[in-house]
Amino acid sequence: MIKLYCCDISSLSKEQYNKLYSLASKERQQRAKNYLKYEDSVRCLVGEALLRYCLREKFGKEVEPRISYNKHQKPYIENMEKFFFNISHSGKWVVFAHNSKEIGVDIEKIKSKGQIDSFAKRFFTEKERMYIEENPEDKEKCFTEIWTGKEAYMKYLGTGLSEGLTTFSIDGKTKEVYDKEGKKIKDIQLCSWWIEEEYVLSACSDKTETRIERVSVEEIL
Repeated sequence: MIKLYCCDISSLSKEQYNKLYSLASKERQQRAKNYLKYEDSVRCLVGEALLRYCLREKFGKEVEPRISYNKHQKPYIENMEKFFFNISHSGKWVVFAHNSKEIGVDIEKIKSKGQIDSFAKRFFTEKERMYIEENPEDKEKCFTEIWTGKEAYMKYLGTGLSEGLTTFSIDGKTKEVYDKEGKKIKDIQLCSWWIEEEYVLSACSDKTETRIERVSVEEIL
């Protein structure tokens, strides 16, 4: 089963920030320090706190994760089989995804009309652009669903943007993924959900049940 933990950080207090920092690994503390914006520092710390929360739920005790990164900087936990995770954040939401197989997740606040055309021209396939243009009344929503879907799929692959966002295409209606030759990519599922009508959350994984859970900052401390 895929678990998606969504944490709203909009009301996080300074005391909670300090506690998150004190509980974080040295690496995460250093990363939090390096951010110029306070909000980015918060997201950094909450991401690791969600990982620890998930591990507590899974094992029933505190687990100190040893995090490493592949050559494309996708994180994984050393010496822990069948535990795959991914993290994403946008605005007030930080999302943590966990699965027993590879997983990719992305959350984005709905894009404004001014951003859509230039982004679609650079990063979307012709098929994806046509889908957006065929739905003018829901243009922003359709664009954001495809955008998060493409990000989630790339993160599922663990290659980052090295493969290129136009090397595959997403069917806006079915969420099926096709390679550059137009062949359907099997054995994966791509799903999208709306969070509070302003954010789109997409996850890419093997075909299995998904559960979304909202957790507060207080719960993950």
